[in-house]
Amino acid sequence: MMMGEHEIAEAMAARLHRLSNWDKYSSESAPEPHCTEEQLSLHLQTKKAELAVHRAKSTGRDLRTAWAEVELGIMRHLACLLARTIDPVIASLRDSAVVQEGEVCGVCHEEMRRGETSRGMGCSHVFHPLCIEMWVRSHNSCPMCRHSMEIQTVDFQL
Repeated sequence: MMMGEHEIAEAMAARLHRLSNWDKYSSESAPEPHCTEEQLSLHLQTKKAELAVHRAKSTGRDLRTAWAEVELGIMRHLACLLARTIDPVIASLRDSAVVQEGEVCGVCHEEMRRGETSRGMGCSHVFHPLCIEMWVRSHNSCPMCRHSMEIQTVDFQL
């Protein structure tokens, strides 16, 4: 089964979590893990390559361009996942997907596509994730209705 950018990013975030919390996963008497870090790294590289080859074939672009797009997409997803572990403002935003074709981001005013990842602040308005993240750096209310955002701290567990 081919993994998408989001799934690969989640696997990378889980790997980073495991590495940064190694004391919780290992002890001198604990048996060796089923999968070494080298094996996991190779597995993730293989999944990235499969996705890049598929994207190159389906879009008619060269593999180098598709690989760069896949890498960028994974890094964006990974950044979103990791941002929630360190920034309570970002952790307070809720994730959703655009349901209706033609919805418009309230920050950049560009049209959003159905199924595209979006974020909101507790009201009914949705935004591109990067747009609303930049907005909440200087405002704590919705740019459309001025709904006040409650900032929460969340311990993100993978």
